[in-house]
Amino acid sequence: KYRSCVLELRSLSPGKTIIQGVRTSLFLCVNSQGHLRGQRDYVEEDCTFRELLMDSYTLFLSPHTGLPVSLRFKGNKPGRRRGPLLYHFLPVMNNQVVMEEGETEDLGVPSVDLDKNDPFGSGLVSHSIFSPSMHKKKKKRGLQ
Repeated sequence: KYRSCVLELRSLSPGKTIIQGVRTSLFLCVNSQGHLRGQRDYVEEDCTFRELLMDSYTLFLSPHTGLPVSLRFKGNKPGRRRGPLLYHFLPVMNNQVVMEEGETEDLGVPSVDLDKNDPFGSGLVSHSIFSPSMHKKKKKRGLQ
C-alpha cells in the first residue's frame, strides 16, 4: 500500500537536498508556480530544495518561492493550526559502498523489501540507528 511513499533524500551540500522516490525513481520538483510534480530528469533549479532542521524536524523550502513545501496532498488537517509543515524522517543505514562508477560492495545489511508491511525491518532500524527523538520517553498526560 505504501511502497511508492518511500523517499530517498540526498544532500548536495549543506542545506540543499534532492528528494527522489525509491520505487518510481521520480525526482520531486517544483514548477515556477510552486506546484509539486514528479519528473524523471533532475533539473537543479526545480528539484533542489533548501532544507532547514528545526528541533529535529525537517522543513523543505521551494526553490522558486522559498515557501515551505508540503508532502501531504490535502494540506493541513481540520482543526490544526496553520504554520510550516515539518517532517520527521526516520534514518536508514546505507548498505552499499560505491567503489568506482557503477560498482558497489554489499556491506551485509539486508536490503529494503518494499513489498513487506515493515520494509526496513524493525529489528534492523532499532539496533543499527539511535535517534534521541525516537527513543526518548514520553510523559503521560492526565490528572496528577
